[in-house]
Amino acid sequence: MESKEDQRLLLEDGLLQHEGSELFTGDGSVDINGRPVLKQNTGNWKACIYILGAKCCEQLAYNWYCY
Repeated sequence: MESKEDQRLLLEDGLLQHEGSELFTGDGSVDINGRPVLKQNTGNWKACIYILGAKCCEQLAYNWYCY
């Protein structure tokens, strides 16, 4: 029998099919607790604001340093 740590590692590698896998991302993504990530709670445009915000801050820092 596999331990919980072994199952978590298999989930991360995408080798273990979780029951009801159509609900999960399928790429082995796990949350902070090591559980598979639900499709409905990830992706889409939710991360867009953070990506654009980080890029904006990066450009501001570069321009502030260079000028």
